[in-house]
Amino acid sequence: MTSRPRSRPGLPFVSQPLIPEVRSRPAAMRILCLHGRGSNNEVLQMQTAAIRGLLVPEYEFEFVEGRVPHDEGNNWALYTSEFPNSQIITWTA
Repeated sequence: MTSRPRSRPGLPFVSQPLIPEVRSRPAAMRILCLHGRGSNNEVLQMQTAAIRGLLVPEYEFEFVEGRVPHDEGNNWALYTSEFPNSQIITWTA
């Protein structure tokens, strides 16, 4: 004998499936990408290109860039040939 769930007086009985509805395409997982100090989004996109290529289309990448100009450090010379017009920035002064 199966029992029917009781409903409260005055409230209609609503049957809900035990298994949630499966979407035809699951929502993409979003990944927040923050560059390091003295860098920018252009450099970070180059640095993460290989892993992003493996994870697409199941993942969505959100690149957020700092707003504070950064004094050039010793390592920036490595990027000047690949990104000659890029401004280096940071998150805090």
